[in-house]
Order: sequence, then C-alpha cells, then structure tokens
Amino acid sequence: MQLEQKHWIPVLAILGLLIAAMVVYKGLSDNGPPKLNFKNNLRAQDSLRSQFMPVINGNDSLRVRSFPNKIVILDFWAAYAVSFSPKEHRQLAQLKHAYPDDVAILAADVEDKPQAAKKYIRRHNYPFHYVDGTKLFNRFQISRIPTQLVFLPGGHLQSIFTGTADSTRMDSLRAILKKY
Repeated sequence: MQLEQKHWIPVLAILGLLIAAMVVYKGLSDNGPPKLNFKNNLRAQDSLRSQFMPVINGNDSLRVRSFPNKIVILDFWAAYAVSFSPKEHRQLAQLKHAYPDDVAILAADVEDKPQAAKKYIRRHNYPFHYVDGTKLFNRFQISRIPTQLVFLPGGHLQSIFTGTADSTRMDSLRAILKKY
C-alpha cells in the first residue's frame, strides 16, 4: 500500500500531535501530579508525627505523638482560606463528641493573623487542641487548605484528605474510628 502525496501532510500532522501528546504525558507522569507527590512524600516522612506545634493561647507545644492511644486528626485550616468552611469544624466536633475517648483533634492554623485565629477559637469553642501549624505546613509542603491527616494509635499515618470536606470524607472518618 502506497500513500498518495496529498495525504502526507495530514498524516505527518497527526503523527506530530501523537508524539507531542506522548512527550507531554511522559513529562507529567515522571513528576506525577502535585497532589500525588505531596501524599507520597508525606507518607514517607516518619518525622511528621514527632514535630512539635505551639499551642495557640498557651505556652505549651503538642505533637501527634502526644496522644499515643488515640486516633489523631491533624487538621490544617485557615480562616482566611476561601476553601475553608467552619462547617468542617462542626463536623469534626461532632466526631469528637461521638468518640470522646478515641480521637484527638489537632486544629493546626496556617498563616492566620494571631488575632483572627484567637477570635475564631473564642467564637466557636470546639473541643480541639488549637496549634500553630504554619511551620509544619510549609516544611512538609502540604498542598492545600484544608488538609486532614489521620494517624492511628501509635502514630501510623492512615489517611490524607485534601480540600473541602464532604459527607464521604466524614463517613470515611467514622469508619476509621469505628474500626479502632
């Protein structure tokens, strides 16, 4: 079978597009999506659970390991963030009330002005341990706010949730709490 000369240009154009698509795909797949890279890198970091975070409105510091017999939800949030909704904290507070002896919630504020964070805490008074999470957020290059990291008793990182919480996430958190 011989290709007529008038068909060469369209065939070459299609071939060029296919090669360009393969090059782009290869470039993206080597680096991986940023969200996936973030999650893989975070899972590889054993030191996260040992990092101290200053308590807001206190002189102490806490870390995930401060709660060895509990499931710890490390919730990175910021009142200034468009994607953050106080509804998520209400839902986490309901989980804390349902499993008071099984879960600890570290609400790690990220880059809010101190007065804004303190005002939020006073206004809502959720049963959380409020800490300054800015340094950890930046150090571990966490990809977005809100992000919730779920650690099992003993400090094993079980789950990473990014973005606005929905009913599926809350169901997943309930399932983790019921299991342990």
